[in-house]
Amino acid sequence: MKTTKTLLVTTVLLSTFATTTFAAPSNNTSTSSTRENIARSPFTGPYIGGYGGYDWSDADTNIPGFNPRTRGWDYGVFAGIRIDGLLDRVNGLGIGLNGAIEGFYGWSDSDDEVAGLAINKENEWGVSFRPGLSFLNNEKMGVTPYGILGYRNTEFEAFSGTAGASERFNGFDLGIGTQLLAMGQFGVRAEYTHTWYASEGSIDPDSDNVRVGISYQFLFSLIPAPRGDLRQKPPTAIMSYIPASAGI
Repeated sequence: MKTTKTLLVTTVLLSTFATTTFAAPSNNTSTSSTRENIARSPFTGPYIGGYGGYDWSDADTNIPGFNPRTRGWDYGVFAGIRIDGLLDRVNGLGIGLNGAIEGFYGWSDSDDEVAGLAINKENEWGVSFRPGLSFLNNEKMGVTPYGILGYRNTEFEAFSGTAGASERFNGFDLGIGTQLLAMGQFGVRAEYTHTWYASEGSIDPDSDNVRVGISYQFLFSLIPAPRGDLRQKPPTAIMSYIPASAGI
């Protein structure tokens, strides 16, 4: 099952980026003019937001008949910094690049009950790198698909009656998302991630998440100010020493 999920997520990621990359111009003679017309992301700088979504987590164990399957809603906050302007300045591929480094903290109502034992997904936090491509950013509805590569730390709790215990699991995130709508500095996004956790004891969990979020972007410009006429005139004090034939 985990292998199937891995292949599915990887296929979606490769399909998205391959399709957009092959659409990039290949004529070197027109690269300069093409780069001036491509849709670049206008966002650079920090952002904040909140999300809500749905989680389904599976835990494989070596205990016969005990394989919890928690299901429930997730919600939380996130903050990050987008480096689209920086990527655009070093971009020589003729395509619009975007990227972000993001952290999040969330809570979950995902739970299950097996053999009288309640299993809850409590809270989680993580950091990720989000490389992507920019399209239609001159339109009201900007489309910016991105991949998700990150680290996640999640707490699961098991209890029966008043007795219980909890364990934190370290995991690797792989996913894909896109900004769906841009209205000024506000954006709406949707994303899917799969998390592979390192096993602890006899418990080996993994999770799937679908989330929708709203963000607010603080804009910063990396475009240098105009330098004016590059043909600088000599200082007035030495003008008299330059022959008139020099044409200055």
